[in-house]
Amino acid sequence: MRSALIVVIAFICCDGLFAQNRDLSIRAELVWVDSKPDRHRLMLSQLTGDKWSDPLAVYTSENHITTPTLSTDLRDNKLLIWSEQNDGSTVLMSARKASSSNKWQHAEKLNDFEAENLSPSTVVDSDNRLWVFWSSSYEGLDDIYYSRTDGSNWSSPSKVHANNDVPDIQPIASLNEDLDVVVAWNTYDQPSGQYIIRQHVFEIDNSAKRRYKSSLSNTLQESISDVIIPGFLPRNSAVVLHFPNNNIEQSIRLDLNR
Repeated sequence: MRSALIVVIAFICCDGLFAQNRDLSIRAELVWVDSKPDRHRLMLSQLTGDKWSDPLAVYTSENHITTPTLSTDLRDNKLLIWSEQNDGSTVLMSARKASSSNKWQHAEKLNDFEAENLSPSTVVDSDNRLWVFWSSSYEGLDDIYYSRTDGSNWSSPSKVHANNDVPDIQPIASLNEDLDVVVAWNTYDQPSGQYIIRQHVFEIDNSAKRRYKSSLSNTLQESISDVIIPGFLPRNSAVVLHFPNNNIEQSIRLDLNR
């Protein structure tokens, strides 16, 4: 009887994870870089209904900023990650915003890699752990690294693939149908002289998967075709379209120069 009660309590607590503090009124968010000669800003706009909010600066720096991305966890906490030039390197920076707050916390370095760290891509798994993948020249040619967190502490960066002598760039993270974490990236293929796609699957073994799949069946997964991109976005900037209520893939990089 006692063990059954524990199971019921665990089910209720875990099931509540997917609904707690979710603000479903915000359909999408845009993050982009607004650059001037003497300052660089990360801008944010939110889509409620069919109306985009006025652009808001959430971070300002004298350093050049590029490749931002945004993630929203299962409790509606947000994490913004971007690349920023700093003392001859391009480091990964991050800022958090709790679901209970309207303010972004102070920015901080995500890790101590002193190299070119670019193109971060994030995904939240069914245990509400945040994964970030990026390309780094930490050991020479670019490789794909990852780190993950289930709170405020990040794991030490680890390389996704085996050692090689070609560049590996532009990772994209998502969940597959089995709710495992998948990262795909471009790797240079020497025989063809072109970049080809590789991917790696991190299998997630947990009891929350079944309840998470149930929540997916009741959640609309939005895509770029569901929204109208506002005209105030700059044409020469890195822009990310973020769907905070999506579970499989939340953020899409936009190329507005096409």
